[in-house]
Amino acid sequence: MAKKPELLRQIGSGHIYHYTDALAKRSDMVPCDPHEAEIRIKAAQERLKALQDRKAAGRLANEEVVDKNLQKAAQDYKKLSEIEAEIGTLEEEERIKAEVARKAKEAEARGEEPAPEATPEPHTEEEKEEAHRQKIIKEDSEIAKFANMTKAEIDLYLQENYGIKTDLSRTKLEDLKDRAIDERVKRVLELEEANR
Repeated sequence: MAKKPELLRQIGSGHIYHYTDALAKRSDMVPCDPHEAEIRIKAAQERLKALQDRKAAGRLANEEVVDKNLQKAAQDYKKLSEIEAEIGTLEEEERIKAEVARKAKEAEARGEEPAPEATPEPHTEEEKEEAHRQKIIKEDSEIAKFANMTKAEIDLYLQENYGIKTDLSRTKLEDLKDRAIDERVKRVLELEEANR
């Protein structure tokens, strides 16, 4: 008989629970690595302590002055996301037009009349998956927050939500953001799969 895991993780939310037979029967529960849980618990305790210290000092996050540069960065990130989406749409239109032209030219070379409504081949599975991944990145509110986060904040996010600890001295901010985006996309895809 297989050994029962000590902990379970809820798909989607990432919440960790102690194993019970009732929870294990749920389709949205998967075994959780105790090391991941340990890192997440430690990170949550550190965050709680920092919040309690700030509260004691009378400096809760909602009472702090919002830095205008952060607001501008958020607006710039949103604008960049919109521009990248528009670029993707236009590139896709160009790809379709080129495919239609190629098929028409092939038909002409064979001496056939080009089909009036020639359509390109369907996307490959990889293209469909990447398009879906980009849609998640563009629309997910949690991913949008990464644009304004520091290395330490993203490291804490990864610890609290995924049990991943990073050596900040060896990791660039952009690499850390990419890792956070990848983990978040995996979690969203996991939730989508569980809801099918």
